[in-house]
Amino acid sequence: MKKLIFLINPAAQSGNAMQIWQKFEAYLKGKQIDYQAQISTRPRDIYNWSYIWQKHNSYNSVLVILGGDGSLNEAVNGQLAANIGWSAPIAYIPAGSGNDFARAYNLSNNLQPEVIIPQLVTAIETEQVQQLDIGRMLDRVNHTRRYFVNNLGVGFDAATVAATNDSTLKNSLNRLHLGKLAYFLSLFGVLRTQDTFNVSLKSDQGQVQFNHGYLLTFSNHPYFGGGVQIMPDANPTDGKMDLIIIEKRNMPQLLHTLFKVLRSEHYGMQQVYRWTSDKYEMVIPRLEYGHVDGEELGVHAFDFEVTSQKHSFYLITTDK
Repeated sequence: MKKLIFLINPAAQSGNAMQIWQKFEAYLKGKQIDYQAQISTRPRDIYNWSYIWQKHNSYNSVLVILGGDGSLNEAVNGQLAANIGWSAPIAYIPAGSGNDFARAYNLSNNLQPEVIIPQLVTAIETEQVQQLDIGRMLDRVNHTRRYFVNNLGVGFDAATVAATNDSTLKNSLNRLHLGKLAYFLSLFGVLRTQDTFNVSLKSDQGQVQFNHGYLLTFSNHPYFGGGVQIMPDANPTDGKMDLIIIEKRNMPQLLHTLFKVLRSEHYGMQQVYRWTSDKYEMVIPRLEYGHVDGEELGVHAFDFEVTSQKHSFYLITTDK
């Protein structure tokens, strides 16, 4: 049995992840399972550890991420930054608040170690590796790459992520295990301040220009924002990338559209545009917020290319 290398984000799930890890650690010690643990204390810890693991330890151990979607994003980006020509499968235990990746792939929500660890060990020993789609963004100005397991967003949702992270209430609400409330409070503020932007898009279906872009999301699967089915028909294993653009003409129209999004009834609306394609090229000339898997990209103009590729995972997909 390969050694298990756990990378833990203690801030995930509004701070509950550390308590979850303590149960796992007690179980691992009791069963005398060979493991090592690293507790993240600053941004990019998981990225850096994943990079080192892929470079030096991926042949004789398995990386296990215990955290949320952002933690998994860090791990995948760190691993692929190693650029050694191959990527070892990594395991994921969803202990976040949004858990869109877990929702998309029907991962177990039973976070009891006596349930998860035996199934994980079996998956590793029998090489039950799953090949799943992840997104790749190539910044054509800076010639840099970023990968995402869920979504890449520009505009409204990205501005809401940034406002939430800057909120003075966020830490207080996290301590009360109400982290999602900070997001929704920020959302109403962004509704008043987010303006429209121009988008130039090229895909397999041709080239198109938008002058009233408001929400733009690339996704590997149906979910974003902690369970909202932004693209209910997205196929997470078809090797393609899905895209939705929502325009804003006026506030009543926008509120009606967003309400329909929450109910997954927005397809067919005049202000909603939907694609599935192998490759996209996109230019957004105005300064806008961006994010990948809830991690901020900052505020800048965008000139990028988006595609999909396969990545290997060990996943516990059912409750037993």
